[in-house]
Amino acid sequence: MLLEKEPDFQSENYYSFNLGFCKIGLHPSDSKSSSGVAGQVSYWKVSNMQSAISHFIDHGCRLFRGPIIGVDGVKICQLIDPFGNAWGLIESV
Repeated sequence: MLLEKEPDFQSENYYSFNLGFCKIGLHPSDSKSSSGVAGQVSYWKVSNMQSAISHFIDHGCRLFRGPIIGVDGVKICQLIDPFGNAWGLIESV
């Protein structure tokens, strides 16, 4: 289980997760919103980039970009999940 938590709401068209101080909502790709890296990528702040990358890879994701040091001095990377969605990770260095 990638997020290590069951959804707090789920239906055929939407899942949401309360993760501490944030809530993540996911819906399947459809005719209006396709999966993949065609637009914005949200970044999840992590305390250990390599550990987080390993966790995502262990759950079927693959590294897509990075990790690199971004123009603002933070370490970033993107991974692609088995459904083609991009997940961004950010770590202050």
